[in-house]
Amino acid sequence: MPVDGSNTANKAITYVAKLVGGDLGAVHLLIVLETGMYKGDSSHPCKGWAQSILEESLDTARKAGITDATTELAYGDVPETIVGVARSRNIDIIVMGTRGRTGSSIPMMGHVSEKVVEMAHCPVLLVR
Repeated sequence: MPVDGSNTANKAITYVAKLVGGDLGAVHLLIVLETGMYKGDSSHPCKGWAQSILEESLDTARKAGITDATTELAYGDVPETIVGVARSRNIDIIVMGTRGRTGSSIPMMGHVSEKVVEMAHCPVLLVR
């Protein structure tokens, strides 16, 4: 489940918990930092922010009743990395918000969610 600290990402976490109730398998919370000019190591200026978002998302998941959750910080092209991590971890479904932190208030798919839907090997559930 890609997270970024946005309202829609937090709503997606809560929605998944309500949707499946106590029959929930493991949830993998993922944040991806775009590398651009950075090499994807500890020099990335947003690493601390990303780790705090993962901690907050994990707390949101636990409060929603999700007891089996893991977190991961990855680097790379955001949509490609989300799909790549999902594939490598044998994720059954990708659940994510329609718009991230930089999205507008208009309820529509953002660039990242649109690309993930196009590239994903598994179902993608978008929450707005």
